[in-house]
Amino acid sequence: MYIEEYEFISIKAVNIKKCIYLEKLLNKEIELGSEYKVHWSLLKKSSLRRHKIEVICDGCNETILKRLQDLNVDVSEHFCRSCGKKGDKNGIFGLTGELNPKYGTKIPSITGDNNPAKRLEVREKISKSKKGKSSNMLGKNHSKETIDKIKKSNIGQKRNSITIEKIKEARKKQVGEKCPGWKGGITPYITRLRNSEEYQFWRNSIFNRDQYKCMLCNEGGTLNAHHIIGVSVDISLIFDINNGITLCKKCHFDFHSKHGMKEFPSILEIYKIEIK
Repeated sequence: MYIEEYEFISIKAVNIKKCIYLEKLLNKEIELGSEYKVHWSLLKKSSLRRHKIEVICDGCNETILKRLQDLNVDVSEHFCRSCGKKGDKNGIFGLTGELNPKYGTKIPSITGDNNPAKRLEVREKISKSKKGKSSNMLGKNHSKETIDKIKKSNIGQKRNSITIEKIKEARKKQVGEKCPGWKGGITPYITRLRNSEEYQFWRNSIFNRDQYKCMLCNEGGTLNAHHIIGVSVDISLIFDINNGITLCKKCHFDFHSKHGMKEFPSILEIYKIEIK
C-alpha cells in the first residue's frame, strides 16, 4: 500500500542541467532554483532509482522502505521480506516431493573448517579491519547469564586447526614478564618451598589446628591450606602458622576466583573468622 505523502519526491532545479532534466520529465517550463514535486514512477529509471520511499506492508501493516526501481506502477500491494515468503507469494508454495526444485538437495555444512569465517584469509581480513579500533566490550563485563550461555554453546565444540596453532604461538610468547601469571620470577623458588618438609609440616599443622574442616563451610573432604597474606606479597610468612587457614577445595577456588591470586584481601576480615 502506498503512502500518499511519500509518493511524490521533491527535486530542486539547482542548475541548468537539472532544469533541462525536469523540463523533459514534467513537460513544462522550469525556473532555476525552484523546487518541484515528481511522482516516483517517473524516476524509476533515473539516477534516483535507488532512492527509497516508505510504503505499508499489506501483510503485517508495518512501514517498510522500498527502492523506486523495485516498485511497479500497476501493483499497489507491497510485502516485507517475511510476509513476501508466506503462502502463495512463495514461488515454491504447494510444490511437494519431486515437484519442489529443492527436493533432494542438501544444505552444505558450514561448521569447522568449512565455515568461511574460519578460513585464514577471511580471519586475516577481519583482524586487519579491527586493528587499531577499541573493542565494544572494553571496560564492560558479561553478565552471569551471558557467561552461562557462552559456556553451554561451547560444550562439545572442537577448535579448528587455525585456532589451535594461534593458541600455541600465543603461549610461546607468554614467557617471563609477558605471562599474565608473572610474579617477579619467584615460581621455581615457590615450587621448591611447597615441596619441602617445612611446607608439609606447616600445612599439616594448619589442618590439625582447624580439626581438618573448612573454616568457611565446616565440611571436610579435599582440603587446602590457604595463606591469609599471599606469598607473592610477603614470602617471609610462608611457614607462619598464624598466616594459614584451612579451606575445602571448592571454597578455596571460589575465594581466589572472586579476589584474585596475587594481592587479595584478608579472608579473616571478609568472613569475620577467628583462628583459635
